[in-house]
Amino acid sequence: MQLSLRSSLKPKGPGTNDRHIAERILNVATSMPFVLLGVKTLRKDRHASTNHQLLGLSLVSVGVAATSYHAASGSLRRTLRKLDYWSISLCSTLLARALSPQSAFAGAVQMASLAMIPFQPTAVTAANTALMEMKFARSSQRHPALRQAWRQHVMAECFLMMIALRPVCLRLLRASNLQRKGAEETPELEKTWPACACALSDGSSETQSSTPVCVQLQRRAALFSLAATVAAWQPAVNAAPSNLKYGTWDGKSAAGGSCAIGEEGADCRKGLLGRDKLDTGIYGKALSPKAETGTAVAEMDDSYTQETLQVAKAIQKYASGDPFSPERPSIVKNLKQEGGEWASKYARGGNARKQSARKFYIAYDALLGHLVTSGMAPMPQAKLNKVLQNVDEAKQFLAQGR
Repeated sequence: MQLSLRSSLKPKGPGTNDRHIAERILNVATSMPFVLLGVKTLRKDRHASTNHQLLGLSLVSVGVAATSYHAASGSLRRTLRKLDYWSISLCSTLLARALSPQSAFAGAVQMASLAMIPFQPTAVTAANTALMEMKFARSSQRHPALRQAWRQHVMAECFLMMIALRPVCLRLLRASNLQRKGAEETPELEKTWPACACALSDGSSETQSSTPVCVQLQRRAALFSLAATVAAWQPAVNAAPSNLKYGTWDGKSAAGGSCAIGEEGADCRKGLLGRDKLDTGIYGKALSPKAETGTAVAEMDDSYTQETLQVAKAIQKYASGDPFSPERPSIVKNLKQEGGEWASKYARGGNARKQSARKFYIAYDALLGHLVTSGMAPMPQAKLNKVLQNVDEAKQFLAQGR
């Protein structure tokens, strides 16, 4: 039983790569960045969920296993080669899970993937990569702020896969040229089919012997796919902000609460409207012959200066902060609260007596409009620079007493 189980573990053999010292050094050099990427993920997400922590550790394990495998020699390479493949599959499994931490389907896929890693590591990596690609594609369709990162990710992955498939393409081209010239070595074309199928093969000894590049291509394609997927992780979904919860409002915009979109939230929206105690009698005031002019604002004293500088500090903190920081929602919440109180006291309806108040209201109104329409998405840099410029001008007017 133990022998049968051991014989089922994949991949088999020491592999056919690292044939000379230059190739060995290159493989080691390209494996070590995974360690740095894992350490960076752990440092950046030290307060994040367990899934993010496990993802960082798995990236470190990929780099350590790959570096050890390429640096080793002799019988030890058989064991390290298995660990190399398994660590890549484990990392892809944890990355797919981190993208959907609340999904029951993702949890079931994770358990199945963990059980299949020792026996079909390449298939597990391919399946999880496909799930992640679909997740990224849906995210880019629903959130315009992610589309540029998605396009960059697709271009990078296509480029890396072209590099990975280059050996097979060269073999097919050489075989096609031989067949076109009528050479006797046309059966060489048949030898290219194992190389084309090796991405789905199990890395058996027969495949390795007939196509030496197969195992190296298989592992290279898995590593390149994983690297491109992780590259899209930071700008697209890392430390997933709260406004990316699909199917519900963010609860902070002008959408009215956190009711679900569509028919599911109909009862919720009716309840919100039922609790609205707006006095309908105010509509009759429009017929009053006496026009009401002017807007009451607070006195422009020392408290005005202090509160204005406090809101300006909140705006600058928002502008200089990391868009994907876990503290981002609380910063936005405080900014909306403090800014709303300031506007209701000193610039109600956009009316302000001082130049500093008018200039500051323009900056706050532009920022609030972005938060209402785009939620936690980063504000375009050009617009953000204009907001900061207006804040600086308002502070200059404050210093002049204007």
